[in-house]
Amino acid sequence: MNGVPVATATALIIELDDALPSDEITLTVHRGTEEHALTIAAEGHDLLSLLIGVTFESTNLIYHRFGLLPGLQAGTTQFVGYFQLFGEVIGGVLRGRIAPTEAFRGPVGIAQMLGESVERGAMDFLVVFSLLSLSLGLMNLLPFPALDGSRIAFSLYELVRRKPFPPQREGLIHAIGFLLLLGLFVLITYKDLVTLFR
Repeated sequence: MNGVPVATATALIIELDDALPSDEITLTVHRGTEEHALTIAAEGHDLLSLLIGVTFESTNLIYHRFGLLPGLQAGTTQFVGYFQLFGEVIGGVLRGRIAPTEAFRGPVGIAQMLGESVERGAMDFLVVFSLLSLSLGLMNLLPFPALDGSRIAFSLYELVRRKPFPPQREGLIHAIGFLLLLGLFVLITYKDLVTLFR
């Protein structure tokens, strides 16, 4: 992508996000001994709008067992790549480049994703299921009120200041955060339902 070699779908998405905003993006695709150059008109698009309708197929893959050390290295590389992609999405939301309702999925959207992965096979289902579990875990660690990450932040604050944070104020902050999360949850679920029945 734009002259940068990418070997995985995650790396492709990260490079695409780094390349935006841009008028056009160049992809060089290798198929066997052939090389195809593709140009994508990207003006006015964000990451998610460019990926609408894009699927990454799992056909013609060769599976093999890693040894212990190569397996740890491959797993670490995949985790770091996914963590970087997660950071890119959260950063895009905070900068206003990506709408929260586009970046996240509610129960309806998650069920739809899992259903589609089941149709593609057990391996795809396990990959999607594990990525969803990892996403939920990382989301819960964000320092946002009502999430576990905010409780960690309050604990660090108390550790540094060497005095407890007022419980009433902390409770109020968590209550406001919970209401904001609930509102976002309703919006995301509504969008998922609209998308499902469109």
